[in-house]
Amino acid sequence: MSALRWVLAGSTALILHGAVWYAISVNANTSEGDAMDTGEMGIDLGVGQLGSYADIQERLTQLERPEPVVEKAPEKPKIIEKPIQKKPIVKAQKLTEISFKADDIKPKEQSPAEETPVEQPNDESKETLPEPEVKAATVQAAVKATGKSEQSQSGGVRGSAKNYKNQLNRWLAKYKRYPSTAKKEKQEGIVRIAFTMDRQGNVLNRQVDTSSGYPYLDAAALKMFDDANPLPPVPDDFAPGRMELPLVMPIDFTLITNTSFGD
Repeated sequence: MSALRWVLAGSTALILHGAVWYAISVNANTSEGDAMDTGEMGIDLGVGQLGSYADIQERLTQLERPEPVVEKAPEKPKIIEKPIQKKPIVKAQKLTEISFKADDIKPKEQSPAEETPVEQPNDESKETLPEPEVKAATVQAAVKATGKSEQSQSGGVRGSAKNYKNQLNRWLAKYKRYPSTAKKEKQEGIVRIAFTMDRQGNVLNRQVDTSSGYPYLDAAALKMFDDANPLPPVPDDFAPGRMELPLVMPIDFTLITNTSFGD
C-alpha cells in the first residue's frame, strides 16, 4: 500500500508539474505570437497619431534646416550732385597770319630786297645800252660801279650800294640758261628765288619762293644760282653790320628775249 501511494503521489506530482509547465509554455507562446503578428502587420502599433514616417522625416528636416538669412540689399550710394559752374565763354581771337619773306628784310640805307627783274634786251623795242667811251677814267668808273675786273671768279670787287642791284642782275644774266624742252613747249613764267648770301658773295642757301608753274623753268633758275656762285661781294655801305643777307630775286623766262640766254 505504501509503495502504491508513493507511486500515485509521484505520478500526481509529475502530472501537476507537467500541467503547470504546459500552461506556462502556452502563455509564453501566445504572447510571442501576438507580438510578432502585431509587429509584422503593423496595424496596431499605435503610431497613427504621430503621423507617417514621411511626415516625421519632413518635420525633422524642417527643424534641422536653418532659417534662410535674408541679405539686405546694399544701399546705393547717394550721388551728391555738384553745382555745375559755368565757365566764361572765351571768344576765339582771329590769328593774324604773318608771312615772312626774305624780300621783307631791307637795309637801312638802300632797299636791295625789292624785286629786281633781270634786265633783258627787247627785240621789239630795240633798246640798246649806251656803249661806254673808251677812256681810262671811264673804264675805272665802270669797274668801280659794276665791280667787274680781273676778279671775275669771285664776282668782282665791291661796288657801291646804289649800283649793287644792277651789278647782281648782270652777273646772274651771264649764267642764265633757257631749257630747250621749255622752249619747244613754249613755256614762259617768272620764278622767284629766295636766297641767303654772306658779304663775300657766297650763296649759303637758295630755294624756289614762288614757282613759275613749270618744273623746267624752276630748275633752271636754281641752277643759275649754283653756277653763278659766288656772287659779287656786298659793298660796305649796303646793309652795314649784317653778316648774312636774305634776298628774293625774280627770274623772268620769256621767249621774246631768249636771245640773251645761252643754249
